[in-house]
Amino acid sequence: MAVILLSLSYLVYLLLPADGSVNRKLMLSPLICRDQIELARELSLVEAETSVIPTSHAGFITVDEILGNHLFFWFFPSTSGSESPLVVWLKMEGPEFTSSLGLFYENGPMRLTDKWYERSNISWTETMSMLYIDNPVGVGYSYSDSGIAGYRTDQDGYSKDLYEFIEQFYLLFPEYQIRELYIGGKSYAGKYVPVFAYHLHLEIKAGRSYLPLAGIYLGSPLFDPYEQEIFRNRMFDGFKYKVLIYTGDQDALVSPAMVDVALLSMIWSRQQEYEDSRRSVWWSGKGCRNK
Repeated sequence: MAVILLSLSYLVYLLLPADGSVNRKLMLSPLICRDQIELARELSLVEAETSVIPTSHAGFITVDEILGNHLFFWFFPSTSGSESPLVVWLKMEGPEFTSSLGLFYENGPMRLTDKWYERSNISWTETMSMLYIDNPVGVGYSYSDSGIAGYRTDQDGYSKDLYEFIEQFYLLFPEYQIRELYIGGKSYAGKYVPVFAYHLHLEIKAGRSYLPLAGIYLGSPLFDPYEQEIFRNRMFDGFKYKVLIYTGDQDALVSPAMVDVALLSMIWSRQQEYEDSRRSVWWSGKGCRNK
């Protein structure tokens, strides 16, 4: 944890103005509203003395001017070309964790070491442009001028904040309008991703947004903790496993089995077909068992 704090503190140092003032943050919304897009992009460019940190942009976007709610982001354009999709990463683990954990430990272009950090050998940024957002307000570097009063505690609140964020982001980077947009994350992102994507879908359907939403993705989604815990304890307690599932279109190897638990506990169009399908579970050290 000390390494995480040290590395993220260094990021804050990179985002500070030249005079090193800790009382100033890179607030991009005023520049976006004044159509000073090039200046906003120039100021948000993360510059480091070494090549460990690839070309990227970071800063704060104001999503509620009355409450003073500001979401922090770190954006890494893809290194593979102009046709790469834009992929939003919202969360991993619990609701209090920063998206930077996904950046450093899951799929980002850098990873933490015992002493500092280094460039990752494999990263999603090789094929996709990755946008990491600290969400909701109060998590990571995202904050509210109103303190706790600005925190979002329901789906309507944090989905509106995320929608306002993504609309401003596209004003800052309009060239991504012609690329596919995917929204997702891991674990507790299962609470945020569907709601945010659905909110955006409704705005697009109503003609109020023209963003290129193409789909969502979820890794080990935790969208209904109580029900999922019941299924997990009943079916998989004490084991490590992988699950071969039938999706209706093709077979897929899924790990971990929390995805299987999610598909069993949620209501969806092919739920019965999935429940009746033949699945194989690989128990740790015990071979394969059919279900």
